[in-house]
Parts: sequence; C-alpha cells; structure tokens
Amino acid sequence: MGANQSTTQSYLQYKNDFELVIRATKDLEHLLETQFGAPSSKQDGLHDKITHAQQSANLSKETVKKMRYLVTIRNKLVHDHGFNQLPDRRGFALSYDSVEKELKEVLAKRGQIMAMQMMCVSFVEDIVEDVSHLCGVGVCGFLDRLLVIHKSV
Repeated sequence: MGANQSTTQSYLQYKNDFELVIRATKDLEHLLETQFGAPSSKQDGLHDKITHAQQSANLSKETVKKMRYLVTIRNKLVHDHGFNQLPDRRGFALSYDSVEKELKEVLAKRGQIMAMQMMCVSFVEDIVEDVSHLCGVGVCGFLDRLLVIHKSV
C-alpha cells in the first residue's frame, strides 16, 4: 500500500491533501476488492465495499467507523466545492494505518484458520484410509458403511 510501505510517514510524504486522500482510499478500495471479495463494479461505491467486508469478515465496529470516516472525507474533498483541505492530516493518515493494520490481521487469521482446516481435512482423510484398510474395504466402501450407520442413528 502507499508505495509498498503503508505507514503514517509514507502517506504524509504527499504534500497535497488531495493526493494523500485519493492514494489512501484507492489503496483501501484495492484491499477490500482483492482480499475481502468486495464487488469491483462501477456501481458499487466504497461504502458498499466496506459493508461487504464488514459482513464477510466480521470487522470491528471501530475499524468500520474509521473506514467510513476515510471515505466520507474523500467524498467531501472530491465533491464539496468548499472543502479543500484535511482538517487533520496526521489523524487521517493514522486512521488509514489503523484500518490497514486490522484488515491485514484479519487476513492473517483467515490464513491461519484455512491452514488449520487443511490440516484437519488431511488428518480425517488419513484416519478414513487407515480405518478402511483395517476393515478390509476400500475407502468408498468404508464411507458407504459410515453413511448407512449415520442415517440409521
């Protein structure tokens, strides 16, 4: 993000408020689309993408609130003729950093969960194979017998 080094300093390097805001919110939008599956159509705005990420990733209310703040500031800067500078540049950059940090933490947890799920699937496959071998039937035969037992319970 932001020149591959998303820190408050990296975003504050932009002297122009418009550039700072646009770059940060473009990075946010990219992260939501590519990592959280938010819709990427032109009809979906950033608030829609935030809602999607909130629902699909169970984001904290604080992070969602900060994301909505970032987008609202962007919208005001772009669409409100009288709004031409950030009221708090550092605060804006810090808000972005905190949002990005939580989103990356959510992604890391999701990766850990997926790795654990894969380990469990592999473990269960090994057990099924071992038990089916001990029972003298193939894996399919064992699973068929297991299904019959499950249906009778």
